Amino acid sequence: MPLTLDTLDALKAHLHNRRSAVILGLFALAGVHIMDLPGKWEETFYLALGYIAIIAVAAVLIERLTVRGSRLDYLASAALSSAVLVGFVVNRTVGMPGATGDIGNWFEPLGMLSLGIEIFAVWHSVVGYLTIRKIDVLTEQRFVANVTAFSRDNTATVTATP
Repeated sequence: MPLTLDTLDALKAHLHNRRSAVILGLFALAGVHIMDLPGKWEETFYLALGYIAIIAVAAVLIERLTVRGSRLDYLASAALSSAVLVGFVVNRTVGMPGATGDIGNWFEPLGMLSLGIEIFAVWHSVVGYLTIRKIDVLTEQRFVANVTAFSRDNTATVTATP
């Protein structure tokens, strides 16, 4: 990809859209767990605490992405969404300790919504991370090209005097 200002501007616009998508995904992820939280208090207390942790971490990541949106924020968003996705699969296949009522219950509407949201959030988080990497590489290449051009244009000829 040739390095142009348009390329960097396009990548930054793309990153802005990805950031918005990740924020939306995390917001929906927290919302689904808020909706399911009352049932978890009665069913399995430690899962309710896990839901509260998911909601809290999603809220922190939403704030961080809104303010800055670093590589770490995108990786953390992907990690949180992936962990919730793995928890969903474990819960539906072998069950959680003390909570085996959802084994085989793949088509529960709230569970299906959660599954879709988790995949959405993981995808956009990973692509957002890769976009930041590409912006960083292109910015560094542009910097090196500018330094090289400056050095070439401003090289003084030094003659030795006897």
